[in-house]
Amino acid sequence: MPENFGFTTKLWQRSTNSYASTIPREILAITNAPTGDDARVKWSINTDPDSDADVEVRFVTEDDEGESK
Repeated sequence: MPENFGFTTKLWQRSTNSYASTIPREILAITNAPTGDDARVKWSINTDPDSDADVEVRFVTEDDEGESK
């Protein structure tokens, strides 16, 4: 399996400062991402200048209190 692969998706504007995009189903399948009503996507920006990764994404579920599992 390659160490790196990519997908291109379009953004659509939801409001003045909010945009949305799709998550390709291949990524959901590869990562075994949750897709239920409690599914969340956690985004973080890696500011380490020596890192190759600019943005890291994790798929998590959320319990009733809003905490990630």
